[in-house]
Amino acid sequence: MKLKGVVVDLDGTFLTTNTFERYYFFLFRLSLIRLRIKNAVYLGFLLLIRKFRIISHSSFKRKVLGVSNKFVRRSDIQMFVDNVMIHTNKRVVSLYQNYKLKGYYTCMATAAPAHYAKLIGTYFGFDAVCATDSAISNIDEWKENIRENKLSYVKDFLTNKGVSINVVITDHHDDFPLMEKSLESNYLVDPSIETINFLANRQVKYSLV
Repeated sequence: MKLKGVVVDLDGTFLTTNTFERYYFFLFRLSLIRLRIKNAVYLGFLLLIRKFRIISHSSFKRKVLGVSNKFVRRSDIQMFVDNVMIHTNKRVVSLYQNYKLKGYYTCMATAAPAHYAKLIGTYFGFDAVCATDSAISNIDEWKENIRENKLSYVKDFLTNKGVSINVVITDHHDDFPLMEKSLESNYLVDPSIETINFLANRQVKYSLV
């Protein structure tokens, strides 16, 4: 018999903020402080071409992580994590803890980079964290952990652990593939009108947090 599992999104769900957006500006400031001017200029250029939609969000994230990997230290990541911890959503934390107390296997599943998402997940006692790979040595194999990619990663990971997807907690319809596979309950956290309409058109049942 499989162990019951609860899958929790990070940005906009467990935390009320967009961590990668904050990480980008953290990285930009850090590059200036350390006088890595070429890195700062490149980061500014990446933001500009992203604003004009010349590159996708996924490509933007991969390139930003490429800069991050050049000079960011573990102590820097810990400092960043300490700063974003103040944005925890108390309602979601309480819901997550209730399921944890019931014996559910807890998995944080996020498009955020693994090098800081795993620190956040570990701090709050998650059994596992499925996040976007921060290492980009193999560009052809690198994938952002979002939508169907997230479902595939989480499903394969939990199956290997003998865990089923029983509960999904998220804020966005990007997690529709996961919500479709939930065996018990879906929870939406402060959803947008777009997300509500998207799920209504697909007759997805959920509770609001």
